[in-house]
Amino acid sequence: MNGLWGIHKLRNVVLLCMAIVLVLAGCSSGNGNGKESGNTGESALQAASPSSESQKPAEPVKLTIGSITSLFQIEEQFWPNVVTEEIKKKLGVEIEVIEYDDEKLKLALASGELPDILVTNNGYIQQLVEGNNVIALDDYLADYGKNIAANYPKRVTFSKKFLSNDTGKLYFLNTNAGPTGLSNWWWNGFLVRWDLYKEMGYPSIKNEDDHLAVLAEMQKKHPATEDGKKVYGMGLFNDWGPWAYWVGHGANMGYASWGPHAFVTNVHTNEIIANYTDVSSPMWANLKYLNKANRLGLLDPDSFTMKSADYAAKATAGQYLSGMATWWIDAYSIASVQKDPNALKGYVSLPVEGMTAWANSSSSTGWPGFLLSVTKKAKSPEKAVELIDYLFSYDGVRTALSGIQGEDWDIVDGKAQMLPAAIERLKNPKDEDKKRGLGVLNNIVGITGADVHPTDGRLLDLRKSIDVLKLSLTPTQRDFSSYYGVEMPYQVHEKLMKEGKAFDQSNQMTEIPNVLPQTPDDIKRIDAKLDDIMMKGMPKVILSKSDEEYEKIKNDILGQLEKAGAATSFDWWKKAWDDAKATVTSMQ
Repeated sequence: MNGLWGIHKLRNVVLLCMAIVLVLAGCSSGNGNGKESGNTGESALQAASPSSESQKPAEPVKLTIGSITSLFQIEEQFWPNVVTEEIKKKLGVEIEVIEYDDEKLKLALASGELPDILVTNNGYIQQLVEGNNVIALDDYLADYGKNIAANYPKRVTFSKKFLSNDTGKLYFLNTNAGPTGLSNWWWNGFLVRWDLYKEMGYPSIKNEDDHLAVLAEMQKKHPATEDGKKVYGMGLFNDWGPWAYWVGHGANMGYASWGPHAFVTNVHTNEIIANYTDVSSPMWANLKYLNKANRLGLLDPDSFTMKSADYAAKATAGQYLSGMATWWIDAYSIASVQKDPNALKGYVSLPVEGMTAWANSSSSTGWPGFLLSVTKKAKSPEKAVELIDYLFSYDGVRTALSGIQGEDWDIVDGKAQMLPAAIERLKNPKDEDKKRGLGVLNNIVGITGADVHPTDGRLLDLRKSIDVLKLSLTPTQRDFSSYYGVEMPYQVHEKLMKEGKAFDQSNQMTEIPNVLPQTPDDIKRIDAKLDDIMMKGMPKVILSKSDEEYEKIKNDILGQLEKAGAATSFDWWKKAWDDAKATVTSMQ
């Protein structure tokens, strides 16, 4: 810290001032609501900033954030945005984002051309630590990482114990500690386009076959978009591996995956199953569903060659009647409302008994598989840690998710709330509104938006406040709620949950994946083979023209998986998972 000041004669005065600042910060660290945290964010920034009024503003430091987990999905014309410019103003940091896939990251590691900050999953821990590709953050916390240390402190101790490659040092930080809350709009389930569903008289949907029958009728009545493009029930993409082939269906069935797609966990029991070789798994349930969809002419024939960008473009054009997640196909809804403020061309998750919502999980250590680290190539490790610290502070998260105080939100009538202009932008979003950047950094903040700010007791993501949600409901959401006799869309599904007819993720032990040991190389090789077999075999089984052909191809795939060592891999993963579960249980 002394180097920031560089004035030898004032050394003692500076040290005294710093001591006073730290004492005052310590005195104000209580958050008043019994939480683990203490720092909001601004005090740390002020303590680390030069106070000389005559000092010229330094040139901002450009920091690159490289991500292998597709965190941002940034549209170049809307980057940088208002939020990132606010961060530049506060910290003197200019953010640039680099998206990696496995191959690109391998090349970057081999060449040493690494970003300043890296976001990876647990599978890279050993390689990054043993290769000295990331730096230990322990010595930086006192001066540059007070919020990292204070807010959800279990995250730090947890990381040193389980995410350090047995070094006991702090290399990695999980993002988004805290509750997820109950989303206003469930993204998974049996999705339909509401205007067409309403036009059909709200037909009953109780299972996959009902869903496909409704989609087929919709397609029959509306075979093309307004500009003549072919309409399909659904589509797939392939650049995320097997993800698109099972996740939407799997979430609905109550499963999640925090490792290889070959193995998934039940969010209610926290048991692991083999997704590829267990024919009762969500993978095979969805492959059967997709096979039926294809026989009905509902599946986009480009599904097996498309990338996610191609899928998104078709969804935006309104070529899909359903999808794997509402957030993948909502762009069409947004565009429709821009043309007609009363348009009901939105997608809804219908309330169906037995479904599981991707909602209400919580973690004191953060999301598994979203690990922030500072690389050895960081041009300014101090600034990199300071940036992470800001994003792990209550003020930083509020800014990243809710926007700029005085422009997007403010203290009105004694409470933090979104301003009318911001609510209007939420109600009728336009392309230029993306330039504000609210929520773009959601996946790399340290605290969830469903947590509350210790100084005002209001949600960090004020967009999710109940008063804002009521005002910013889309025409589709209002009509959906009205039909089911509720104020808010989530209450439709919440009613089912209260009746014991639907479920959420409140029993999910999200810490388990962070306790898993490093995957041995031989198991990694087997898992890669299993993925390859599935990526080659899934199109064939989906395209099969009869039940007999389906079973033949399925059995052939299962045989290939067995020969590739699926049982050996599952035995390792099951023991690793069960041991990790026992460890987490003992810590609770």
